[in-house]
Amino acid sequence: KKIADEIGNPVYANMVAVGFIADLLQIEEEKINQFLAETFSNKSKEIIAKNRQAAKKGRDSGLQSLQEQNLTISIKTDENVQKQSLINGTQAVSLGAIVAGFNFVSSYPISDSTGVLTFLAQHGEEFGIIVEQAEDEISAINMGISSWYAGARALVTT
Repeated sequence: KKIADEIGNPVYANMVAVGFIADLLQIEEEKINQFLAETFSNKSKEIIAKNRQAAKKGRDSGLQSLQEQNLTISIKTDENVQKQSLINGTQAVSLGAIVAGFNFVSSYPISDSTGVLTFLAQHGEEFGIIVEQAEDEISAINMGISSWYAGARALVTT
């Protein structure tokens, strides 16, 4: 937080941590800079520069901190991992439902289920999925039950 405050905003604390972790994982600085440019492409050049600065300071201070405490961390890369997919829980639930063959989803958006609803809405046409946002949780459940009676394979995310 101290480093982020020095850069000008405590919000940069997360990027300081990203820089430190990227250094531990031996991710090249250029890859982090490219990621930041893409992630913040809709922001000003100043914001991108400040995020880059925070990541760089995170790298430098993390390394310095480890050296001061005589700590060594060694992480070996595994080339086999490059062929694997990295997905989050929202994507895993959504992809699992698609593979299971469901074709109807209803939901009332709340924090735990909104990600699944939006992921499925983004890919609904591609997989032949009907996506309905209900006015409340009870309506979402009733839609799911009704669609089962009509022969659909339903999912209710709420």
